[in-house]
Amino acid sequence: MKVVVIGSSNIDMVAQVNHLPAPGETVGDASFMQSLGGKGANQAVAAARLGGSVTFVTSLGNDMYADILRKNFEKEGITTDYIINDTRKPTGTALIFVADSGENCIAVAPGANYSLSPD
Repeated sequence: MKVVVIGSSNIDMVAQVNHLPAPGETVGDASFMQSLGGKGANQAVAAARLGGSVTFVTSLGNDMYADILRKNFEKEGITTDYIINDTRKPTGTALIFVADSGENCIAVAPGANYSLSPD
């Protein structure tokens, strides 16, 4: 099955905390991890892993994360011919706090994702 996914790509920076910080509060003793994300990227990878012939259309930025994401898409067997390289903006980034209770708080800096347009 041929699949085209058009959407966002992000680097997710996740801090696991015992509770979400209140305004002005610093919560220490967090565990940190980075992962590859973005709703479009996650869909493209999932479709490729399910056996789809996937082409992904997205926009990546002017930083090391663009290369990491592109190499991961290629490793997953995703066609990357239509990925835009925005030399003026960074790759999208999501800053995520996840509390031990499972509650989360997310801020997204879309960066190069906003360069993707119908044109």
